[in-house]
Amino acid sequence: YNTAANNPNEIWVNDNGNFWDFRFKATADPATLTFSASNANNEAYEDCTINVTNAKIVKNGGKQNNGSPADYITMDIEFSDDPGTIYRLEGVRYSGLVEND
Repeated sequence: YNTAANNPNEIWVNDNGNFWDFRFKATADPATLTFSASNANNEAYEDCTINVTNAKIVKNGGKQNNGSPADYITMDIEFSDDPGTIYRLEGVRYSGLVEND
């Protein structure tokens, strides 16, 4: 989601505690639907920075549980409190429909 500055080249990335407690600002390229972060502060808790590579959004690249198309997101993420471990996160945009929960 966008930052308070509403700058198209900066976004917040947050997993709402679903995988790891993280929330950070990333550099975005709206034209290519990619983003990255280098030593970004993890605003969810202190003393943790985050690196993100290979992050992209693919319009209608995924499917909801009911089979309808959804935007797909993927990223490789590393946390400073778990150095050297690269996690591949993937998912689809939340539809808000009960049948997709």
